[in-house]
Amino acid sequence: MALTFFSATPAFAATNVPESINSHSPSSTAATLSPSTIQKLTPYISTKSDGSLYIQKSANQVGVTATEYEQAQKSLLSSNLMIKKGFLTADHSGNISITPKYTQTVNANINKASIAQKNNLSLYTVKQSPLKSHCIIQNNTLTLRTAYSGVNKVVWTWYGCDLYLNNETASKVSSGINIAGTLSVLIPEPVVSKVLAIALSAAGNIIAFNNTNGRGVIIKILIAPPLYGSSLPTVSPIWISSQ
Repeated sequence: MALTFFSATPAFAATNVPESINSHSPSSTAATLSPSTIQKLTPYISTKSDGSLYIQKSANQVGVTATEYEQAQKSLLSSNLMIKKGFLTADHSGNISITPKYTQTVNANINKASIAQKNNLSLYTVKQSPLKSHCIIQNNTLTLRTAYSGVNKVVWTWYGCDLYLNNETASKVSSGINIAGTLSVLIPEPVVSKVLAIALSAAGNIIAFNNTNGRGVIIKILIAPPLYGSSLPTVSPIWISSQ
C-alpha cells in the first residue's frame, strides 16, 4: 500500500503544495500535525458544557511540541465553528456526529446539481432510486454509494476530516478536473469544500501515485481558521494512502 506525507500548506497558497511524491517534509510556511501527534492528542479531546471541543491537557502533559499544540488548537477552532453552525455535534467524550442540518444541506446540494453532475456522482441508478438512498450517514461519517472502485466518503474528526475519494474521483483530481461539485455533496460548508478542491488539484501528482492500484485514496485533512490577511480557511492535506 502506498503511503505519502503531504506538506501541510494552506490551500490558497497552491504553489507551495509539493509537486512530487518525494516531497514529504512539512512546509516552513505552515504548522502541521503528523498522524502520530494526532494519535497522542486524540485521547485528550473532550467537550465543554457549551458543546465545543477542547484539549484537556497541556502540551507537555500530552508529549507534543508547542507548535503542534498550537496547530491542534487552531483545528479545534474550525471544528467548533462547524459545531456552532449546527453541522456537527459532540458528546461529552468528544465523539463527533453529523446533525440533521448537515444532512439537509448536502441533500439540497444534491437536488441542485445538474443531471450530468448527478450522473458523475453516481447518484442516478437505472431505476432512478431516491437520491437519499445513495447518501449514507452514520455518526461522524457520510458515504456516497457509487458504481466505481472505492468510496467517496468524509469522516469528521476534531482536527478536520478524513476524506475518501473513489477511483473515478481520484482520477479526475489527477487529471486536473475540479471536483468542487463532489465535495459540495460531502461537505456542507461551501468555502471549505471549494478551498479543499483547490488544495487537492495542486496535489494531483501525489494522489495519482497513491491511486495506482485503482481503489481510490484516503486523505487526512487539517482545517484551521484563515491565516492573517486572508478570508479563506486553511485547508491542508497532510497524509495520504490508497483505500
